[in-house]
Amino acid sequence: MDHELRQMLTVTVAGLLLAAAVLVLAVPRFKLFGDSITSYSARVSEENGVFHVSERYVYHLDGTHHLIYRDFDAPVYLSDENEPHIRVYRVECSQGIPYVSTLLAVKRIDNYMGDSARIYALIHEKASPSSALRTALGEATDKISEEPTHYHCSVIYGEIYCYFFSTKYYVDGEWLSEREVLSRYPNLPVAYVHEAEKPEVGCVSTTGTLPSGDYEMNVFVDIYPPIHCDGQYCHANVSLAGTEHFDYQHVSLQFSGRDVVDYIQRPPSWFLSLFGLPGGDYLEIETLLRPVPGYPFTTPTSGVLERFNAVRNDNLWHYLLFPLSVLLAFLAPVAVFLYWWFFARDRPDPSVPDYLMNVPNKERKPWVVNAVFDDKPGQFSRDAFAATILDLKERGVLEISGEGKDAQITIVDVPEDLDEYERAVIQFLQAHSIDGKTFTPRHLEDELHSASGFQFRALQQEWEFLTGSSSLARTVAKRFIHFPNGLLVAVVGILAAALLLVWYMDGPGIAGWAGLALAVYALLLSRLPPDILGRWKNGYGKEYTQWQAFKRFLSDLTMIRKYSEQFQPMWHDWLVYGAALGVADKVLKALREINVPDVGDYWTTYFAIRMTTDAINTAYVVRAAELAAKAAASGAGGFGGGGGFGGGGAGAR
Repeated sequence: MDHELRQMLTVTVAGLLLAAAVLVLAVPRFKLFGDSITSYSARVSEENGVFHVSERYVYHLDGTHHLIYRDFDAPVYLSDENEPHIRVYRVECSQGIPYVSTLLAVKRIDNYMGDSARIYALIHEKASPSSALRTALGEATDKISEEPTHYHCSVIYGEIYCYFFSTKYYVDGEWLSEREVLSRYPNLPVAYVHEAEKPEVGCVSTTGTLPSGDYEMNVFVDIYPPIHCDGQYCHANVSLAGTEHFDYQHVSLQFSGRDVVDYIQRPPSWFLSLFGLPGGDYLEIETLLRPVPGYPFTTPTSGVLERFNAVRNDNLWHYLLFPLSVLLAFLAPVAVFLYWWFFARDRPDPSVPDYLMNVPNKERKPWVVNAVFDDKPGQFSRDAFAATILDLKERGVLEISGEGKDAQITIVDVPEDLDEYERAVIQFLQAHSIDGKTFTPRHLEDELHSASGFQFRALQQEWEFLTGSSSLARTVAKRFIHFPNGLLVAVVGILAAALLLVWYMDGPGIAGWAGLALAVYALLLSRLPPDILGRWKNGYGKEYTQWQAFKRFLSDLTMIRKYSEQFQPMWHDWLVYGAALGVADKVLKALREINVPDVGDYWTTYFAIRMTTDAINTAYVVRAAELAAKAAASGAGGFGGGGGFGGGGAGAR
């Protein structure tokens, strides 16, 4: 596989995996792990202002919970009351026993019971409603009459519900203290029911922790919401889930009403079908009703129809941000890949042969060829230094003798017409020479070993300028190539920042996850070599193809043998530009095999240069390790919606 294609596929697949992680982490529909409501279905019907609700929950638990529940953001009772409320009719459990907790009522009797008052309801047995109720009331009167206890028991579909303010519990026909309950029924987790922070109904295990798996609960309630009327229309907002609940993966909601003129469902059905209901979102039905005579919780107001129409699109942006966040997370890596495929991918010029024997452009300095037309445009390699040394030797500026670390590079003459890179090479050799003219790898190696940390970093910067990602290499490469990397990274980064800002300003959680995914993708994009996304300017793509064809020729011993006699006079150029393209050793090997005269001297010269660059790099590695060890030894330091009546949601403890 092509090197560029492999790198682009790697970054693109990484970006798509990050986008997929956004789906798994933030979209209930695609949630693969953790606790959730795998299925929620509700039938809601309105009649005379009362909303009859039947709900079915299927919980998926991880084996660490003792009960499942559905709580409410409104008062809960089992009988009619004189305030807007929710009346519980029935709770059905696939496992465990149903219970009801009406905690909000505590606030209404603080003066009677004090701050420690608690209200609990446990359903303990099936029995004849009349006899069971008589037994419960009789025993309550007999056993706790001395205590200031207020209680209320009801029988719902054969199950006894007892609501009382006390430190005693009615369990299987007996009133017991908490200690007696825990002693006699060690697996009855009464304490977990105590932890309710809102009115709630639920199913509590009688055998300890609920094993991992799916559990079903059915809840039947009537909701008596506050209704506002202006004489022509009435308005009621009913909430089936608040902003604190498990993720609902699959949601089905059916609504009908005898007095309903119009209604708004939040989130809309398309959103629930695509994404489910996230844990931080509410589920509500806002209704426009005909007047409801005799409804007890009606408040006069004005402009009901106008206000209803004004909030029709309330929080629509919130729901649109959900698919937009997902779309951006997936679209960014795909768009960048398509840009590369259609505009930046290297396409060999069909007019250029696979092998090219002539130097494509002798006007190009070897270091320019290395910085622009070799494997990594925009940065130098050690081959730029080696090729320039050979070129300066050919031009009589330098002389080279000796071998290995004792090889000597002597400055003979410094002409005025040297370019910036060539002057930098000469200055490097002079600065680290023995006498201002004679440079040896061994002398530089000794200098590096004795250098202070400051001196070492200065030497490192000099060498990086000549053989790494220097500003000169980037500046020269930009004359030939348009590099859009910075712009693309900036665009993706701005999108990431925008999504994170939306999330910070109370937007949907998925915006934060998508912003984080795009930020990581932008980081990966910034690490791509600049040339991969670059486009050649002014037809330089053809010249790049020519240099690559020339490099293939120099790397092929068979081709050099085939044309050796015809091109022997130009082998010096082959060697210099072969060094710039990183294949000089292959050229020298081929030339020795075909017995080119005087090539032995150049063999010694070239490998003396390579020994120089190898010695410098080795010395840098060793010295850097020594300085790092010294630093470690010395220690380190440093310096609209959401207003519905009901609310709540499903969860587990």
